[in-house]
Order: sequence, then structure tokens, then C-alpha cells
Amino acid sequence: MNPGYIYILQNPSLDETHLKIGRTTRDPDERAAEISSSTGVPTPFEVAWWSESVDCHRAESILHHHLTPYRTNTAREFFELDLDEAIRFARGAIRESGGRTGGLAYLLRRSVDWIFHGIIRPLLRLPVQTVLLAGLLTWWAVKFSTLAAWYLVRLLLGTFSGIFSALFGSTPSRKRKRRR
Repeated sequence: MNPGYIYILQNPSLDETHLKIGRTTRDPDERAAEISSSTGVPTPFEVAWWSESVDCHRAESILHHHLTPYRTNTAREFFELDLDEAIRFARGAIRESGGRTGGLAYLLRRSVDWIFHGIIRPLLRLPVQTVLLAGLLTWWAVKFSTLAAWYLVRLLLGTFSGIFSALFGSTPSRKRKRRR
């Protein structure tokens, strides 16, 4: 068994359907940075998808066998197909090779994957003005809801104070001794 990752990389300089599909035993983002520095492409590769595998060597072999009709160069791991279709092939190859790694580490990794790929990455692709506007609106919403909650608490405390003094008379006040 060779645990690792199956990854799918995209490059903004290349066509959207031109994918680099491979395996690594290290973090897929590290592998993308390594490939970007050595291939001489104008823009760095981005990890479009990755998944853990209990045997990444076998999963990659199965995957490349299934993707043979889509290969653009027999000596390289580049394929011409839609990302969704490539992900479907990759999941099938991982299942066929023994599955993904399991347990708590897997669940934590999937949570981080969902947060990054589902929330952070789409935000990074938005124009800066849109992200700043969304941040400003969120800040205003938090600020004004906090202020509204504070005023509500003060109002309720004032109401309870009035009820308390009506039921039990005026609240005792402290008499201060005046210094002469």
C-alpha cells in the first residue's frame, strides 16, 4: 500500500478542459507549486480537486488507463476533458484501488477541503471590490445587530428596574457623608 493523494490541476494559461492528473504522497498544493516552478508555464497550476487514497500508485495507474482516450501526450500526464468528468473517473479509480483513507483524520481533511474549495476559493476568484463590499456589509450587520442587542438589554434592565421599584418601593440610596 502506498497512501497518498490523487490530484487534478488546472492552469489559467491553458484551456479549462486541459487538466494535469497525477498522484503525490505529499500535500497536493506543494506538488502544484513544484510542477509550476519546473514546467515553465506563465501562470502557476491550481489544485482543482484532490482526494486521499490508500494506494495512490495503483489508483493513478487505473485512472490513467481509463483516461487513455483523453490523453494529449503519451509522455505527459495531461488530459483533455471536463473537470467533472475527470473527478468522476478519479473517484472510480480510487474506489477500485482500495478506497480512501478513513477515520477522524479523513473527516477533518474533508472539512478543511470543503471550507477551502467551497468557500475560500470561490471568494478568491471574485473581484476585489465584491469581496470588500461583502466584508463591509457583514461588518455593518454584525455591528448593528450587536448594538441592537445592547439597547434591548438596557431597555429590559430599565423595565425590570421600574417594576422592582414599583413593587418594593424606591430603591435604597446611599447617603454620603460630606467632608467639611
